[in-house]
Amino acid sequence: MKKIMIIMIFSLLTTGCFKEEKNNLVDVPIDTTPIETSDEYVDNNPVIVSIYKENETGALDKVIDKYVTKWEKKKDIVVLATLPTDIEHPEYDYMQNLWPKFDSEYEDVNYKIGWSLSFDLKNGENITSTILKPSDAAFYYDYLEVYLYDDVNVSIGQWHSHLLDDEINDNTIMDAIKLTAGENYDEITGPISLTVFSYDDLEDFDENGKYQGKSLYQVKIYNS
Repeated sequence: MKKIMIIMIFSLLTTGCFKEEKNNLVDVPIDTTPIETSDEYVDNNPVIVSIYKENETGALDKVIDKYVTKWEKKKDIVVLATLPTDIEHPEYDYMQNLWPKFDSEYEDVNYKIGWSLSFDLKNGENITSTILKPSDAAFYYDYLEVYLYDDVNVSIGQWHSHLLDDEINDNTIMDAIKLTAGENYDEITGPISLTVFSYDDLEDFDENGKYQGKSLYQVKIYNS
């Protein structure tokens, strides 16, 4: 989660110069000018994340690889959550209790939660976005509506709506995401690839804004 600048210092070997009258060595100055090479991204993020779906009892089950459901216009496709763990079946509890339980394993790590998704349209266009705030998903709203939630920082039993941009701050935990079929959802072909990831700062993204770290988990969502 940081960059290391590699500095290489080249030097010339000391060479000798022969003089008939003294036969002594003449020092050649050493060139210590630093030469800068390309930056190397190093990810030392230890956080493990997974994606979960609530089952009929209200407990969470880890989604393994894919989730299949029926897509209908303007109706919810799926609501998914994340936790900083890889446990397949966390014990039943409120997210306000579950999150701190697993987050306590990373007391010395400062991280945030982000999402990304990708899908293809029938016209051949690929839609790919990194979602660090709600408006990051606005440009493809007609195909897929994306809603983000912070279920951790609310009181148990308190009703709360999806997040807005001006509600995002350093304490926000985007632990849940809802995907809803947009007006033109039937233009989507193939599955939706959904990824959750944890990050420290913008150094965890490449020049195109794509997450380049290792703390991630991906599932594919299919229309049945």
